Amino acid sequence: MLRVDLRGHGRSDTPDRIGLEIWRDDLAAALDTAGHARAIVVGHSLGAQVALRLAADRPERVAGLVLIDPVFPQALKPDRRWMRDAGPAFRIGAHAVRALNALGLRRRRLPELDLRTLDEQARAALVSPEAEAEFVRRYSSTWADLRTFRVAHYLQESYEMFRPIPDLAALRLPALVILSTGATFAALPDMRALARRLPDVEIAEIECHHWPLTEKPREVRTLIEGWIGRRFA
Repeated sequence: MLRVDLRGHGRSDTPDRIGLEIWRDDLAAALDTAGHARAIVVGHSLGAQVALRLAADRPERVAGLVLIDPVFPQALKPDRRWMRDAGPAFRIGAHAVRALNALGLRRRRLPELDLRTLDEQARAALVSPEAEAEFVRRYSSTWADLRTFRVAHYLQESYEMFRPIPDLAALRLPALVILSTGATFAALPDMRALARRLPDVEIAEIECHHWPLTEKPREVRTLIEGWIGRRFA
């Protein structure tokens, strides 16, 4: 298993540009470096958008897709559609911040986020409605993200996240789509309908918010391993 920090994330921090096409090429390069011609590509949220881009543009590299809470722009909830519509503004903002960075106006070092500890704290908090509300508030916080993430990258990601997706009907490869019942961004019935456009798809649901890898890691693992066993035994 190859676990990748997308460029600009985690220990792959960079002041340079990021974006779907850059991440797509990085994934292909990671496969080349590891000596693998093809892989089953698993992505959550933004990572699912990257996996879709790789499958659409480099289909020879992708044996199968696992999309965990992908965000299809057509399925955004009414109160979230402004994020898609504001895409050009996010992109302009990212360019402006990168210009300031080039002039030396940037943080030299970002504090490292301990995701394991954060996930453990989140799971411990999911014991009451009040604690659950605090979990959602914390995981959804822009200001919390910006403490450990570059401003230009945050704006660029806000653009990349809601770009039009590839033609799902053209992706003729096995796919597993895992959807959270309490997804933050997209309406579940619309996501189901769009996911069915994939010609060879299984759709599963998990009762959680938009962070199943934190909230229900065992359930996610069981779904993925079961699907791989059925399709690639």
